[in-house]
Amino acid sequence: MSVARVDRVPYSLAGFGQTLTHDLAYGVPGALSFFPARDFAAVVEQLRKKDYAREELASTLEADLRPFDPPEAVMKNVRLLREANTFVIATGQQAGFLGGPLFTLYKAVSSIKLALQLNEQFAGRAKFVPVFWVAADDHDMPEIDHAHILQPDGEVARVRIPLKTECVGCSAADVLPDSSPNAVAALKEELAAALKDPLAAEALTACYAQKSMSAAFTEQMLRWLGGLGLIVVQSTAVRKFGRDILRRELSDFDITTRLIQEAAVRMKAVRYEPGFSAQMRSAPHFFVTHEPEKIRAALDVAGASGQIVFQERSAAFSERGAVPRTYLPQQLDKLVDSRPELFSASAALRPLVQQAAFPVAGAVLGPGEISYWAQLHAVFQHFGEVFPVVLPRASATLIDTPGQKAMRKLGIEPASPELFADAETLQKRAAVSNEVGSSMQRNVDAILAHLAEMESEVQKVDGGLKSLFDKARERISHELQRVAEKTQASLGQREGAAVVRAKYLASLVRPRKALQERTLACAPFLLRYPDLPRDLLDTLDPLAREHFVITLG
Repeated sequence: MSVARVDRVPYSLAGFGQTLTHDLAYGVPGALSFFPARDFAAVVEQLRKKDYAREELASTLEADLRPFDPPEAVMKNVRLLREANTFVIATGQQAGFLGGPLFTLYKAVSSIKLALQLNEQFAGRAKFVPVFWVAADDHDMPEIDHAHILQPDGEVARVRIPLKTECVGCSAADVLPDSSPNAVAALKEELAAALKDPLAAEALTACYAQKSMSAAFTEQMLRWLGGLGLIVVQSTAVRKFGRDILRRELSDFDITTRLIQEAAVRMKAVRYEPGFSAQMRSAPHFFVTHEPEKIRAALDVAGASGQIVFQERSAAFSERGAVPRTYLPQQLDKLVDSRPELFSASAALRPLVQQAAFPVAGAVLGPGEISYWAQLHAVFQHFGEVFPVVLPRASATLIDTPGQKAMRKLGIEPASPELFADAETLQKRAAVSNEVGSSMQRNVDAILAHLAEMESEVQKVDGGLKSLFDKARERISHELQRVAEKTQASLGQREGAAVVRAKYLASLVRPRKALQERTLACAPFLLRYPDLPRDLLDTLDPLAREHFVITLG
């Protein structure tokens, strides 16, 4: 058991989410107006009325998962998707290096836990399986090509995986690490230094060898969470199930844009921050893969004299020396129909494509996702898709052994607001030597003053004793100053260690002045605490509406 103690604090104290996330968790009517689906039984009944390609979906997942040799618990849940009575609790994230930030782990555990809770609640009337959607279509490599790893001295190392330059502009499913000997050796060395574990560095480097970013991420997620039954699916594997959504978007993209903009206006009216700008451009909300370079290109609307033309757009075209293509609507429609594997939804349509592929009853989301899902209910209705119950993911801060020691030395409790203080505040708390040293010097001065008083008394009795007294006073003064100096030096050493501990604790809880779960990578914690996913499953609760502070044993 890697969890020794569990405390809870308010979202606001930990810094998790904004007002919309908090209001959704607590069922505030203003927030619920954007997330009207709150009853799982009602959503399940709506999903029963839809015709899902369950056999094709399960076969597709089996084929995509087979190369990873997933645990039987995963394949059992995939087989359950063939049954009309099985529904999905979905979550997902980009394919971050070393598993991405810790909140990726909390998303996955939250979806597993919610599926288990609903299976118990429905008692066979419906079954629920957890699905993790890997955003393999995402092409924003600067967001996922690095990992932050906490160091013993409180510094936060940033390790970046080198990627092949010919993959610029490609999706995570098409981006490969630089496999040249020098690049591999450099990555291994950098990981070994950051992790303080050469064997782990070698294993992680090998995991990324000859694999795309999304494939390596999928392999890690299955290794960490597959035993708990989490179905991990690369979005590229299920692109074909979004064919009908994207074809309709070709003619209705202006409607999609308007519905999202109108929702933004309503959100601002009740002081919620929209995820999508009210000024978002009006163009099809999906991307096309430009071959053979595999550049993931957006589509702009061009043309004159009433003739709409769609043109590919990506900054990678100029960098790669490729020429963007243009399409007439009918050409693009035929291409989406015949080769759906070339197309991927943007953030505005991805939830709908997910819903078209899977019978999603519940979606476990982070604060950023909640802000843009709030604008999509009318879009779901327009496309005839069922809007699922939306829940915030669990949020947590992990306190490791060095962090616990720092807390003890600083007198900080796990649920105390002081735990989330900034580095400067914690380091001031650790700085005690000046105060103690000054107090000691005052005591030395007081003793010497008493000796001066004694001198006058001695002289009154016998002036011949002055020489003897002066020698005694000099010896006492010397020894007192010697003790004071050694004490000051000892205090300085202790203060130095205390400052380092304070810096470590600050970087553990708020690395780079951000929430731990949004910064520090999953892999280092899972290497040190292999049982952490299962223990978190017993500990976290996505319905708790509080931030967890978890002390690790």
